[in-house]
Amino acid sequence: MIKKILYHPRAKKILSSILGRNLYIKLASLSNSVIFIFFKKMVFDLGIAFTFKSLPTYVALEINAYCNRKCVYCPNYKYGQRSDNNSIMSESVFYKVINELARLQYHRTVYYHLYNEPLTDKRLPGFVEYTRLKLPKTTIDIYTNGDYLDYSLYSLLINKGVDRFLIAIHGENASPKLLEALNKLSEKEKKAYIILKNTYDDYRNKKDIFFNRGGSINISERVSDSKPCEYVLSCNIDYKGNVILCCNDYFGKYIFGNVKEQPLHDIWFNKEYMILRNRIALGYRELPICKKCDI
Repeated sequence: MIKKILYHPRAKKILSSILGRNLYIKLASLSNSVIFIFFKKMVFDLGIAFTFKSLPTYVALEINAYCNRKCVYCPNYKYGQRSDNNSIMSESVFYKVINELARLQYHRTVYYHLYNEPLTDKRLPGFVEYTRLKLPKTTIDIYTNGDYLDYSLYSLLINKGVDRFLIAIHGENASPKLLEALNKLSEKEKKAYIILKNTYDDYRNKKDIFFNRGGSINISERVSDSKPCEYVLSCNIDYKGNVILCCNDYFGKYIFGNVKEQPLHDIWFNKEYMILRNRIALGYRELPICKKCDI
């Protein structure tokens, strides 16, 4: 609540003019400071639970359960769980979630993936269009490996309401379709709509940026112990409609409700679920998956 007030455009303008820009920045960043986190943890240790109502940092909707790639730094390589091209999120579930987000006046970010490749789903343009219609202030991002992104699909999705394409290259070379699309874009368009990253090169060059996905793969030697984790502050909904712990819960072991059976509002703002999210965000890694996770 404090952070929401401090970052409100009107409050920012007023406080900056009264306190000065530098002092305002220090005040706004206090909620993320080590001292503030220590204070909140101390309150938790005294047995006082935080149940602040806050909207998800982002909402990830797994619209299908298929990925065309099997990268060694992804659980799909080891388990192949996202290899079923017939397992999809029903349209009724998708529209239900978007409608409920609209009632919550959600204004942050929406994705269409967990471990899947969203561009393989032919319904994506329609989903984007509906998301933009119902959530006009929301940022719509497409995470993709780029293999299916030709110029025609790029243009269609931009026109439907996509804000950015976050493209991760997972091979020695980008796909011909993607290269052709990028060649047709101006530098201005690329800067506005494309974030390109060669994940394969990062892996090959042994950059320390990969995670073990809740212990589901062996990819790094880091140990997190009590490190705060903000991944649980996002809402991740798998293709079955389950609200799972976070994007690293590959097997969906921690389910807090199903949007087919309950309103998303009731699931997200369930008191026990809110307390758990806040505890993990503060560094209390009590769940087995969190103890193994190296994020």
